Amino acid sequence: MAALLLADLYHLRVNGEDIPAVLDRVHGRTPGHVQVADAGHGYGNEPGTGTSELDGWVGAAAPTRLQGWIGLEYAPLDTTASGLARLG
Repeated sequence: MAALLLADLYHLRVNGEDIPAVLDRVHGRTPGHVQVADAGHGYGNEPGTGTSELDGWVGAAAPTRLQGWIGLEYAPLDTTASGLARLG
């Protein structure tokens, strides 16, 4: 049995990876956890505040391979509660 992988979209993005290609290549090994943060102006921005295509990447993964959690690991612009409210 192959080990399961965490799909850390932030680090894939800042390392210049082709995220759709990576998700296609490892789709059978990332069913349980995708981790997101936005990129573009600092470390781990709130989703929707940078240059990453998070909605598209997570949306593409969800119907066929994502069966678990989407984790958020980012530095809030203000408070955690206000950042989560923006995700609404």
